[in-house]
Amino acid sequence: MVDLTFKNTGPTLTEENIARLEDQLQCRLPADYRDFLLKHNGGRPSRVHFSILLGGETEEWWIDSFYSVDEHLAQPSSEARGATLSCAHFTDGEFVPRDCLVIGSAVRDDRLLLRLSGDRRGQIDMKFGEDMDQADPEGGIYPLAESFCAFLRSLY
Repeated sequence: MVDLTFKNTGPTLTEENIARLEDQLQCRLPADYRDFLLKHNGGRPSRVHFSILLGGETEEWWIDSFYSVDEHLAQPSSEARGATLSCAHFTDGEFVPRDCLVIGSAVRDDRLLLRLSGDRRGQIDMKFGEDMDQADPEGGIYPLAESFCAFLRSLY
């Protein structure tokens, strides 16, 4: 995949855990993200910075963490621990497009999204925290990379 180390990762996942997650999401995860979960299950990467083009200006942003999978998988749950897919789905699920999975946080309040279907399947996007309460789930979303692996390669 990419030469990164991760700290504060979740519990080790098995193929069975991933299969149950995919059943719950009703889709197969993109291979690079699936491999990442099996190898690391979330966490904070050793390189956290990335660039985003906003209004013609390149700005530097950072990742807080990629969310891990816990016993709730991606099922929204008020009992889920923070920094998990389940907690993110519980708190943010209604504010993101249906074809997206919230997979991490950046710059505290912004969310990293993974597209799960359609022409943009596998794409990594960012949704600004200030736009999380918009009636339009597609509002405030900016593409970051064509795939999870490409996003990891862009980190510095």
